[in-house]
Amino acid sequence: MPALILVGSLMLAAITEVHWHEPLVAVPAFLTLILIPFTYSIANGLGFGIIAWAVLHLFAGKARRQDWLLYILAALFLARFIYLGAS
Repeated sequence: MPALILVGSLMLAAITEVHWHEPLVAVPAFLTLILIPFTYSIANGLGFGIIAWAVLHLFAGKARRQDWLLYILAALFLARFIYLGAS
């Protein structure tokens, strides 16, 4: 639990730098910010944020070749969540 408090306090400083008027940036940032404390897991919060970022960029047609690693991470997190949900 102390690690979550530390991560949360470090994230609060970066909130002012998020472009909240851009949905492609704001939605994944909000999901990450909210889901870390609600799931009691930094990995789950980051996973949902990465998945949201990848899905939004794919559907908006803004997918770039340079972001290939994020799409792989999103697919791995999605597979992890599906596997853990099926267990």
